[in-house]
Amino acid sequence: MRPTLLLPMLLLSTQALALDATCETYLAAAEKSAKQPARHSISEPGDGSSHEAIIVDGKFFSNLGGDWQVIPGAQLLKGELKMIEQIRAGKYPMTNCRKAGSERFEGVSTSVITYTLTMPGMAPAETRTFIGADGLVYGQSSGGMRVRHRYTGVKAPL
Repeated sequence: MRPTLLLPMLLLSTQALALDATCETYLAAAEKSAKQPARHSISEPGDGSSHEAIIVDGKFFSNLGGDWQVIPGAQLLKGELKMIEQIRAGKYPMTNCRKAGSERFEGVSTSVITYTLTMPGMAPAETRTFIGADGLVYGQSSGGMRVRHRYTGVKAPL
C-alpha cells in the first residue's frame, strides 16, 4: 500500500476508537465513583428483587435479600476499572452518548447522560446515567434494571 493512502486510514481508525466528550464524561464519573472509599449500591432488576452492595475501605459486602456476606472487594474494584479501560480502548463499543438534560435522582441534582454499550452475549440497550455536580454516578437505569449509589454515611453492615 502506498504511504500516502496509509496515513488517512490510520487517522480514520484512531478516530473510530475515540470516544466523544459526552461518553468520556460518563467514563470519568464511573472511574471516580469506583475509586471512592465508600459506596452503597442497590440494584433492582425490575422483578421485585434487589441486591445491595457496600464497599468500605476495600471490603465488599453483599446482600441478595438475606444475610450480608463478606466478599473480597479488591477484585470487584479492579474489575470496574478494567471495564472502563476496555471501553476506552474500544473493546466494548460505547455509542450514542448524549446529554439528556438534568434531573433530581434520590434527592441529588444530576446531569443525565444516555449511551449504548455493546458487550458480547448481551443485546445493546440504552442506559440512562445520573451524574452529580461532584462528578459521581448516583444512578443508572437500563431496560427494567435500576441501580442507585450513595457515597456518604456508608458503614460496613457487619
